[in-house]
Amino acid sequence: MATKLQDENTPCLAATPSEPRPTVLVFDSGVGGLSVYDEIRRLLPDLHYIYAFDNVAFPYGEKSETFIVERVVEIVTAVQQ
Repeated sequence: MATKLQDENTPCLAATPSEPRPTVLVFDSGVGGLSVYDEIRRLLPDLHYIYAFDNVAFPYGEKSETFIVERVVEIVTAVQQ
């Protein structure tokens, strides 16, 4: 898993006094997520973004629902820390 932070000083998903803008997590589990992330930022430039992608468990297509849910929870938990 790799994470690209827009602002490395604000890794939390919630707005904080130092970062009053809402934070949006863009999670990419495959190919093409970066272009979606770029378009979201273009359309909504005033938000704070965290872009995370999972290149360890890629591709998700043949994974079980249980695996995917557990993996996403694991990644979101890591991003929040």
